[in-house]
Amino acid sequence: MRQECLCLQRFTEDFASFNQIRVPEPFPDLVRHNILVETFEEGISIGQIVQDINQPAELKVQLADIGVDILLQMVFVNNFVHADLHPGNLIVQNMDKFHETEQADSDIMMDRVEGIPEDYCQVSQKKEVLRLVLLDCGITSSLGPEDRKKFQEVFTAVVKGEGETVADLFLSKSAVNNCRDPALFRIEMAQLVKDARQNLISISKIKVAELMNAVFAVLSRHQIQLEANFATIILAMAMLEGLGRSLNPDLDLLEKARPVLLGSYLSDRNVGS
Repeated sequence: MRQECLCLQRFTEDFASFNQIRVPEPFPDLVRHNILVETFEEGISIGQIVQDINQPAELKVQLADIGVDILLQMVFVNNFVHADLHPGNLIVQNMDKFHETEQADSDIMMDRVEGIPEDYCQVSQKKEVLRLVLLDCGITSSLGPEDRKKFQEVFTAVVKGEGETVADLFLSKSAVNNCRDPALFRIEMAQLVKDARQNLISISKIKVAELMNAVFAVLSRHQIQLEANFATIILAMAMLEGLGRSLNPDLDLLEKARPVLLGSYLSDRNVGS
């Protein structure tokens, strides 16, 4: 429980500037090895929203975008990843405010037509933002400096379709490399990445986590060791990417990851305010 308390404090710090992401706040003075005391967070499981066909598409798209922000920030910026982010560990807050705002926006338009002062309309638009809350933060994963650099290089090469570069990175940087046929390994990796991109109508339809998993299967077949934390992070990516696509089938993870991979990530939508 003390370890989970530390994780909660770290996530709170990491997402302090994201007003659409929240983490329960622990009370360290009350925490013991078998007791964790934290703020109670009310909300609705995101899994319920995924299954509710009556929820508006705009709501689901916003939640998918917040989920991607969480993923990219954890993996590529903070290097501190919640490794158990299934739908049950994500709850949504301020959904009622979201629906009220839809109605209020309509009312405000009517008010303006009827001559209500503009400053009154501005006050009426103030609202609490839609928010995702991360729960059960005790299982986390991070990469060491060299592994983190390699992960980002591999991920970048995969999404750019550079299969031979992926192969070369693993051949040159893996701690355990028992590959007996490097040339064949390079061919298979290049073909894998090429097929993944050519068999789709749009690059936005690529399931990045599935593609990375297929890359790691080739590594296993050629006896090139995969760092354990790589697998943990890919699993976390797969859960959040799958959840995001269930909310928004048109979610383009590659496009959203582009500024991250270029080293200039900043979520204007969530920072500040």
